[in-house]
Formats: sequence, structure tokens, C-alpha cells
Amino acid sequence: MAVIIKIPQMLRQFIGDVKEISVEPGTVSEVVSEIKKNYPDLAEQILDSKDHIKGHIKLCINSGFVNHPSEYLQIVSDNQILKLIIPITGG
Repeated sequence: MAVIIKIPQMLRQFIGDVKEISVEPGTVSEVVSEIKKNYPDLAEQILDSKDHIKGHIKLCINSGFVNHPSEYLQIVSDNQILKLIIPITGG
């Protein structure tokens, strides 16, 4: 089984225009490492120089946001959905 990662439209160009990818289950940190390993072009867009999620990108597991670095130890299990979210603001 795998963790399903939903990709927002503006990032799909970096992974062949697919709506979702899948990686092995594990902690949020391990899932992010799998993204970096398997999808380096996408990783460049979502990770900073220290391999942390860039501040303008949000992670959501099922319906809960990952807001704090301590939550990177949270387990993402088989068939759970992790969404990459890029909030859009206007004025």
C-alpha cells in the first residue's frame, strides 16, 4: 500500500502533469524524503535549502494541517491522503 499525495495544479508540471503520486508510508518527514528522492523536480519547488517545506506551502493529512515541525514525526499510514496546498491570496 502507499500514501497518496495530491498535487495542486501549479506544481503538476514538475511531475508529468499528474494529479497525485504515491510513496511508502512512514512519518511525515520520511514521506517528504521519499518525495525528494523520487520526484526531485517537485522537491525543488516545495523544499527549502534545509529540506523543510517552504513557508508558503501547507501540508494536510486527511483533514488536518501539519503546522509545527514536531508534527513531522506523525505517522502517515497506508491509504491516507497528504495534500500539498498553496494558499492563494488576493487584494
